[in-house]
Amino acid sequence: MSAAGAHAITLVRLAEQHRAAFLQEEVANYAQQQIRDAGWPRSEALDRARAALLPVLERELAEAARQGHALWSAVTADGVAVGCDELLLHVNVGNLPARRLYTAAGYEQVEEDQRVCRLRKRLGGAL
Repeated sequence: MSAAGAHAITLVRLAEQHRAAFLQEEVANYAQQQIRDAGWPRSEALDRARAALLPVLERELAEAARQGHALWSAVTADGVAVGCDELLLHVNVGNLPARRLYTAAGYEQVEEDQRVCRLRKRLGGAL
């Protein structure tokens, strides 16, 4: 862990054997989001999320593969996959379209100076 408390990670291509777990986690996260934001009943959320999201994910993953894109996984120096509990990014203060986009995607502003706006999005995972 660095002095700032962040883990040193490396991005590696997501192994095919981990694809199913990735899809399962995406569906579960989407179900939780819909329970929270759209009022889906908890008892139906996972089935509804599977029906709504899996076809989209499969189509997008297939298209990405055709274009030579890949999924990536964050791993420690020991090769252990890690999750994140938040994403941090910097946006130029004057880039209002980007700031609106990130706000709509769930980012919150945590700091701003004359040049840079710092944004954070909290996630469900943990390191």
